[in-house]
Amino acid sequence: MIKSEINKIQTWRKVLAFFLLILLFGAANVCAQFPPKELKNLKVFPKEIAINELIENMKGFTGRLVFVASIALWVKKDATFAIRFSCR
Repeated sequence: MIKSEINKIQTWRKVLAFFLLILLFGAANVCAQFPPKELKNLKVFPKEIAINELIENMKGFTGRLVFVASIALWVKKDATFAIRFSCR
């Protein structure tokens, strides 16, 4: 009985090790290269834009979106408070 339990544990260890290896090698192949060698799907920016310039512009967009979203949440909270306060 003990040998069968040990065999089951060893089998599960082998199965787990196999799946971890698949996951490790699969993740290595899926990882994107950064910065990219070539640019695709440029619709707003010119096709001749430098990759570093494009990345800096995208970082700027991200920062502005976070700022605008935080202001929108702040205004929404204040507006809700003002509406509740004025209705009393």
